[in-house]
Amino acid sequence: MRRRVCAYCDVPCELTNEHLLPDCISKHWENNIETNVKAGSSERIITGDPEIGDVCGDCNHGPLSELDAYVCRLYKEHFVHLVRPGDRVKLDLDFDPLLRWLLKTAYNTARARKWSTSLAQFRGYIIGRDANRPPCRVLLQLVIPRKVKRGEIADFPEATEIPPEHHILSLMDVSLLPGFTTGFLLTLNSYFFYVVLEDLRAFAKTRARNYKAILRQTRGGYELGAKKHFTVYASSVDMLEAGIQREARIRNVLRWNDWKAKKK
Repeated sequence: MRRRVCAYCDVPCELTNEHLLPDCISKHWENNIETNVKAGSSERIITGDPEIGDVCGDCNHGPLSELDAYVCRLYKEHFVHLVRPGDRVKLDLDFDPLLRWLLKTAYNTARARKWSTSLAQFRGYIIGRDANRPPCRVLLQLVIPRKVKRGEIADFPEATEIPPEHHILSLMDVSLLPGFTTGFLLTLNSYFFYVVLEDLRAFAKTRARNYKAILRQTRGGYELGAKKHFTVYASSVDMLEAGIQREARIRNVLRWNDWKAKKK
């Protein structure tokens, strides 16, 4: 019987489980993670840290682990904290490890959910074998909690705000934006990372025009790049407004009870 190959390096080997999110992030949350995954032809909810079992030990415990360690440091310093109106966040970022981790997490999730994406072509960059950065744009939007009145939320009558959800990863629909092949959103509390992969076959003017359309839809979004130091201000977008902008996320929420009913 033919041995399975690693999803990153294509080497036939004994495969290991790779976490979709590193432990250092998920352990900060008080409640168990519930994630919708695709098992065969059905979709269901799983509880606990979701994993995907198609990565070799060398990739898993080598470059992928190093990326997780880097983002864990950023998480403890920045991402774990909620951003509120008027806040100014100063970030010291090494852009390539951050981008590689964002692509890794999206690629892992795409395989777990059977999404059709073009992310596999960036595997060499993710594990550090290809130094060429993919043509892409990365926006950071700092989303603030939603203010509510005491008693407005029946289950939490003392609550005065609704914070952003701990973690979301959803695809962006870029089908009507020529010049972009794939887009996704990854959130960690208030930190919303929008990543769009460019199609260099399209004219530069076309890509620039459609990128401006993405900027208009991402109020307060700040483009990250190769420099090391960034100062990003809180956007005026709260977590409910951010949700309304993401039709795919709304569909996910509306179907959540259906998926949960299939939980095993």
